[in-house]
Amino acid sequence: MKKVEFRLGDKIVAGTPADFETLREQYNSYKLVDGSTIRMKTVFTNIIRTEEFTPGGEPVYIVNSQNVLVAHVPDELKKPRRGPVTIWPVPSDWVIDIAPRRG
Repeated sequence: MKKVEFRLGDKIVAGTPADFETLREQYNSYKLVDGSTIRMKTVFTNIIRTEEFTPGGEPVYIVNSQNVLVAHVPDELKKPRRGPVTIWPVPSDWVIDIAPRRG
């Protein structure tokens, strides 16, 4: 696979993108004292194995990810709606494909 270089702090680091398979993506769930429930998971989008190593000899990985958050809020905490809810499409030029996702 093609090597890549990127800046990590004040240093240029080389690495190789790693193909991966998603084995499991689970949500962490949190109950707030106001009765709301927040669920969140991290979805990896890209993994790079660098040519750097920890003092224990393990390779250092750089991970690009996105957080997915879902909130369930009691009705009494919601602001009243003013008119219809409009779901507008995201323009295609806003979407950037960084790397193909495997799995």
